Amino acid sequence: GIGMAVCFLNGQIEHANAALCELLGYSSDELQRMRYHDVTFPDDLNPDARETKRLLDGEIRRFSCERRYVRRDGMVVWGMLTVALLRDASGTPVRRIAQVQDITERRRAERALAETQAALRESEERYRHIVANAPGMVYQYVFPPQGDGYYSFVSEGARTMFGVDAADFTLEHITLHNTTSKTNASGNTRQAAAQL
Repeated sequence: GIGMAVCFLNGQIEHANAALCELLGYSSDELQRMRYHDVTFPDDLNPDARETKRLLDGEIRRFSCERRYVRRDGMVVWGMLTVALLRDASGTPVRRIAQVQDITERRRAERALAETQAALRESEERYRHIVANAPGMVYQYVFPPQGDGYYSFVSEGARTMFGVDAADFTLEHITLHNTTSKTNASGNTRQAAAQL
């Protein structure tokens, strides 16, 4: 469920529902003896203070943002926080109303994906460095179930060996065959392509 808290303007928690208690690992009585600042991750306090000031000044009616919270057991969890003010009949703010949706698993998945993508980019960069500095020519030839095969990758060694741009091999799959056939027939070049 979605956690909810009603706080006094000084941050003191007046009421917290069961979902918020479960998210933070505190009982309702324990939270009522705390301010919301006590469970907010320290680095997130200043951004929260800025948005709260805008609320109190009447610049905005509510704000939503991702916030980190520190559970009773010390574990950091993520929440999508939405805050609005409760006002009296004269329009004076009297309470801070907060809703917090647990997004911890989503944030973990996003972090894992980012780490995987970073590792993949690093691996590709290492591969390209090795290929670029390998002697001769490196290429990858694809044999599809139907139709003609084609070169999905050809290293820059093609330029040195055959005087042909690597891009030309991937554009016309017969280029390497024709090139090596001609050079072999002339006896001037030995076939030195290595298939991965």
